[in-house]
Amino acid sequence: MRWLARLPSTTVESLRQREDFERVRISGRAVRTPLVILTYCSNQQQKTRIGLITSRSFGKANVRNRGRRILRAAIQQLATLLQPGWDIVLIARAPLATSTSAVACLVLKNACQKAGLLRTGIDEKPV
Repeated sequence: MRWLARLPSTTVESLRQREDFERVRISGRAVRTPLVILTYCSNQQQKTRIGLITSRSFGKANVRNRGRRILRAAIQQLATLLQPGWDIVLIARAPLATSTSAVACLVLKNACQKAGLLRTGIDEKPV
């Protein structure tokens, strides 16, 4: 996933290996929202890794691609607010396909806040 390369210098990388996805899904905790399921666990590293899942039940290829684009746009806005040291898997849900990236960003930020993944003590920019 080259989309994370476009981010400003942060400690966010892509989650790529199947074993890592499975580890996060099995041993991680989850926050469920109407648009996305955020699953996370600690990775014992100084970087946060993010993976996206849009299954075939989400829709046809163009719908899945739209969902991924919306999630990537939301992650790009939140990347500087995330704490290092987490593996995060975002699972798209059907209503995400008809959502906007601004709404998805707000929902994702609230989910990250519930999970305790956001940095504390920094001036937050409005998203």
